[in-house]
Amino acid sequence: MREIFGGFFFLIIFNIVFYKKLNIVHILLGLYFAVSFRTYFNGTQEDNKKHVYIRKKIASIISKFKLHSVNSSMMRLTVPKNFRYIFVKSDMLGELIKIHFIKRFSEEIYVRLFILIELFLKIYYNVIIEKYAVTDALDQMKMYYEEIEELKGDIKLNIPIKSKHIKGFSTTLHNVSDSTIDSILHNLKKKINIIDSLK
Repeated sequence: MREIFGGFFFLIIFNIVFYKKLNIVHILLGLYFAVSFRTYFNGTQEDNKKHVYIRKKIASIISKFKLHSVNSSMMRLTVPKNFRYIFVKSDMLGELIKIHFIKRFSEEIYVRLFILIELFLKIYYNVIIEKYAVTDALDQMKMYYEEIEELKGDIKLNIPIKSKHIKGFSTTLHNVSDSTIDSILHNLKKKINIIDSLK
């Protein structure tokens, strides 16, 4: 609050010194800009804190993975020593936290989801910096996309519809996992379209 009024009085003094006048419009404009700046600044700080918390939470989840490799429908997937690409401007981290309950019933499926997203994003970012060829990369991205799509069925087979141990959702665990995977797929589809436009 002190910063708001500090900025407000600065604008008043600025008007008096340079324009030799002060009216109600100047006062209202000064107050408006001071409050707007403070609101924006607070919002940005809160967003940054939330982003840091989510990144730390995902890093903690990854550090507790017990599996070193998992099966997919196409191949055996090895858990990377370091997940890098999943943290690059990823707005999917919150979604992965939301469905953390999957790990309770099938760590393999949850770990597979992480690996597939990491592999997908690795290709995506390497195409963006022109390290990978677009055509080959696009085929691999689509393959990983389809693998994640198939996970929806696997998740339903491995988790209950409801659980007394998992709370905080107003709908079934199947609905939560479906909508969350759909949101992740939507995000990945946009990236496929971006790479497709580079052909």
